Amino acid sequence: MQLDVIFEVLEEFDWTSFSVVATRHHGYEDFLAMVESLTDGSFIGWEKKGVVMLNVTDDPGGTRTRRLLKENEAQVRLLYCSQEEAALIFKAAWASGQAGHSHMWFAVGPALSGLGLEGLPKALFAVRPQGWRDEPRRRIAKGVSVLTHGAMALRKEYGWARGPHYFAGNCQTDGNQTQRVPDRIR
Repeated sequence: MQLDVIFEVLEEFDWTSFSVVATRHHGYEDFLAMVESLTDGSFIGWEKKGVVMLNVTDDPGGTRTRRLLKENEAQVRLLYCSQEEAALIFKAAWASGQAGHSHMWFAVGPALSGLGLEGLPKALFAVRPQGWRDEPRRRIAKGVSVLTHGAMALRKEYGWARGPHYFAGNCQTDGNQTQRVPDRIR
C-alpha cells in the first residue's frame, strides 16, 4: 500500500527515474519484488537506475555506504531498511552530499514509521498509516477485537443449534468438506 501511494506521487510529479536503496532488513525481497511488479506492468516509462544494497553493520565508519550512495546517479530514491539502519544511511547521505534539496528520498516500511527529525534529509517523503502510531500491543489488541466480534456475530446468528463443533473439524481426515454458510454463498 505504501508503494502504491509513493508511485502515485512519483507519477504525479513526473519523477519516473529512480533507484532503490535497501538493506537486508526483513521483507526486503518482497519490497524489491513489489517494485518490479509495479514498474514492469505499468504503461508509464519507469526508469529504475539501479538497486543499491547496503550492509551498514559491516561498515562501521560508513565509508562504503557513502561511496555507494555517491555512485548512485538517481535523484529520487526509494529506501527500505530498519529505523536504526536509516539513521546510519541518512548520516552517510549527508556526508556524501546526497541528503540536500537535490535528492528526494522516499522512506518505505513499517520500521521507518517512527523516524525522528534529527538527521533526516531535506527532501524526505514517508507514508505512515495511522495505525502505526500505536504500539504493537495495541495493534494486536485491535486485531483480536476484530476476530472476537466476528466470532460473536457468527455465534449469535447460528448459535449452538447444530452443535459446538459445527464449524470445527479435523482437516486431516478424508471427510473434510467445505462448509457453506446457509443463505450466504450461492
